[in-house]
Amino acid sequence: MAGAVGTALPGSIIVVLGMTHLLADGFSMAASNFLSTRADHEIVGELRRIESEQIDEVPDGEREEIRQIHAANSFAGADLDRVVEVITSDRQRWIDSMLHAVLFEQLDGPRPLHAALATFVVFLIFGSIPLLSFFDTAINDDALASLFWWSVA
Repeated sequence: MAGAVGTALPGSIIVVLGMTHLLADGFSMAASNFLSTRADHEIVGELRRIESEQIDEVPDGEREEIRQIHAANSFAGADLDRVVEVITSDRQRWIDSMLHAVLFEQLDGPRPLHAALATFVVFLIFGSIPLLSFFDTAINDDALASLFWWSVA
C-alpha cells in the first residue's frame, strides 16, 4: 500500500492491490500452518507407534515406567497399584499416558485444516484493518495521502 500511495495510484487500484496481497499472504500463512500442524500430527503418530512397540516388547518395563511416573505424582500403595492397573488395562490410554508423561507431547493438537482456516480468516480480518481506510478512495480519490497515515496508524 505504501508503494501504491507513493506512486499516486488511484484509490481503487490501491484497494485491489491491497486485497490481492491480503489474500495471497493469508493463503501463504494458512498453507504454512496446515503443513506445520500436519507434521506435528505425523510426529505424534510415529511416537505412538514407537511406544506401542515398546509395550509389546517390554510390557513389564513400560508398566514400571507408569508406576514411577505416578509415584512421582504422590500416588502410593493401593492407590498407585490401582492407577497403574487402570492405565495399563487400556492400550490406547497406556500409550497416551506414556507420551504425555514421558515425552511431554501434545497429543490432541488442532486439526490441520481447522488450523489453516482459522489462520486464514484471522489474517484476513486483521490484515484488512489498514486497507479499510482506502475503500472510500475507490470512489473518491481525494485525501489519499492523509488516508495513508490513518492506515499506518
